[in-house]
Amino acid sequence: MTGFKEPEFNVVTCTSGARTFLTNAFLVELPNGVVAIDAMMTVSDARQVRDRLDALRKPLLAVLITHGHPDHYNGVGELIRRLDYVPIIATQGVDEAMRRTDDAKAVKWQPVFGDD
Repeated sequence: MTGFKEPEFNVVTCTSGARTFLTNAFLVELPNGVVAIDAMMTVSDARQVRDRLDALRKPLLAVLITHGHPDHYNGVGELIRRLDYVPIIATQGVDEAMRRTDDAKAVKWQPVFGDD
């Protein structure tokens, strides 16, 4: 197809350990920055994603949350810590699910992970 330009991006896959369910988060590296897809369960896992992000030496453009399970959104605060405004993107259904179930999930997982 003439006129079609292949998109320029690289995907970095970040996988947590078994303790946090082998969860994946992705960093989509674009020419002008990075979009994170999901943010892990724990602070320590999110820090590892943040370290990978920092190594790319590009700004974080947005964080996309795929669904309302805490192993995909709990680490978002750590991922965006010390950054200027970063949009957090989720569908309305995902946003509602996180808001509806977050307190109960915190009660369940706080004894397991503590402050992590």
